Amino acid sequence: MVRQAWPRLRSRAAVAAVPGFFAARDPGHEALTVEILGPGRELRRRSMKFGGELRVTAHKASPTQALPPGWCQEWRVLRFIPERASSNLIQAINKVCIDTDAKTEQCRNCLLMPYTKSIVSAVMSVLVMVGAPVFESAEERPLKVLCIGLGGGSIPSFLVDMLPGCLVDVVEVEPAVIESLEAMGFQPDDHIRLWLEDGAQFVCRAVDTFAVGKADATGPYDAVIVDAYDADGCVPDAFTMADTFFSQALAAGLLSQRSVLVTNFLPGTDLGPVLSCQAEATF
Repeated sequence: MVRQAWPRLRSRAAVAAVPGFFAARDPGHEALTVEILGPGRELRRRSMKFGGELRVTAHKASPTQALPPGWCQEWRVLRFIPERASSNLIQAINKVCIDTDAKTEQCRNCLLMPYTKSIVSAVMSVLVMVGAPVFESAEERPLKVLCIGLGGGSIPSFLVDMLPGCLVDVVEVEPAVIESLEAMGFQPDDHIRLWLEDGAQFVCRAVDTFAVGKADATGPYDAVIVDAYDADGCVPDAFTMADTFFSQALAAGLLSQRSVLVTNFLPGTDLGPVLSCQAEATF
């Protein structure tokens, strides 16, 4: 989670100075963050079921690849706005290509926000280190990932794009977030399954399906990513405290033997008690 601006943004002049090979390797490189700082064009504004307001804006993007004539690129920015506060937290940023027929398609390999890059880097690197089936095909042994919290769908989209054998289950409790997917340019995928459900309740139901061997069970997950926030930027207690549905699911086998659990927190969070609860439940 990051706020509207990152503390060490480069100047606009730096955008033009970034060598082309950086953009080729990272289409969401840091210098491009200046492009989303303006007000943008509002595409969607909705009240959220659990308080606050959701807003999606579009911002002109500098192409980081050759485009057909008449095509363009935009950033799509998802924000949560609390009911009684002035914070303007950015929840997700997607880059999209728009063709001459106004058809929009998400650029799945582009992650602009530092925290999303950190999450996928942590997940992929740890899974390689512990010997999980990161590079195996789905037919051999699919890599199974659970994302609690959807945002703009950038993390599950990136994972299935980079890892063809990856299957991602995504659980989102806020209907307005799912309704914003089209505005964010999110593309449905056979390797991404989406549930509108409370994530803490979902994990309990999931481990029950593992235990009885139901045909539609995904089996224990190789990675669980907790990226859930309320409008004020707080991770729900259900994912950070002991004796919750989530901790019970961890204890009951939500994770496979070689796996990783990643939780996204705002700076300043006291991680000691949280990590202690998660470790105790898992091990």
